[in-house]
Amino acid sequence: MGRCRVAQPEMVRLPLSGGDFVDVQKELNAGDYFDLLVAMADRKPFAKIIAYLVGWSLVGLNDQPLPYSLDLPENVRRDTIRSLTKATYSELSAVINRHEQSEDRAADLKKKTAEPVGASSSS
Repeated sequence: MGRCRVAQPEMVRLPLSGGDFVDVQKELNAGDYFDLLVAMADRKPFAKIIAYLVGWSLVGLNDQPLPYSLDLPENVRRDTIRSLTKATYSELSAVINRHEQSEDRAADLKKKTAEPVGASSSS
């Protein structure tokens, strides 16, 4: 019998400086990944952040939570990211890139250590 090849809708919390955090998708499904590639080809700003980001603990100028959720239209989420400081954007981008690289390495390792198709699990 085959294995499940559907991306699990999981979220991961990643720490930021100052005690803040971001919640991101653990792994992009094929549709989200394709949308990311198209957005990057179209040179849409913040494409990778928008593909992964689910929420955060950031606050705005009034010290109230800065709204960010997948319920908001993409242009509103993009405008919210545009309003961040350059340093915050850089940190956000770096933490998401590290997360993506880590998940890719884990997936590669899992493929390399997976038992070949048709191999018996009993000795």
